[in-house]
Amino acid sequence: MNNPNVQTLRFRKPTPASAPKDGEDKPKLRHVGLLQDQVRRTARAPWCPNLLLAARLLLLMRAAGAMYSNISDCDEVFNFWEPLHFADYGYGFQTWELSPTYAIRSWAYILLHLPLAWLPTRLLQFEKRQAFFALRIAFAVFSSFAEANFYRTVVECVNEHVGRYLLLMLLT
Repeated sequence: MNNPNVQTLRFRKPTPASAPKDGEDKPKLRHVGLLQDQVRRTARAPWCPNLLLAARLLLLMRAAGAMYSNISDCDEVFNFWEPLHFADYGYGFQTWELSPTYAIRSWAYILLHLPLAWLPTRLLQFEKRQAFFALRIAFAVFSSFAEANFYRTVVECVNEHVGRYLLLMLLT
């Protein structure tokens, strides 16, 4: 088929002048998340706390909130703390929503926290007030760990800047 009198036409994609040649590496992206910064690739990455620092900051705020904030919602008292006290100690108020007559709420969420409420009073011999704050601090530990993981996932999958703004919003 290599007849010198025959012209052949070959179709192929044009190669742009700025495209890397064979053997050259593509320019590395500074971040592989959803949002790319429009800055030089050699620019320094923005300051972004690591998982441990974010968890410590969040734990500090959540533990302070557990110790010093008021209970500002009556539903928190009558739909969580009172039924939990009733399940733990066997006496106390039982709301009409949880009573067997109406039963419009489930005990599942409350019974999920019963081992955490049982631990300080039975094993550590805490009084009720100390057990209340121990349970609130346990909630602070779990929520700050979950929020720190959420923050790092946003940093890795979206952008460092968005993650930093998210951390600031979580801290307030």
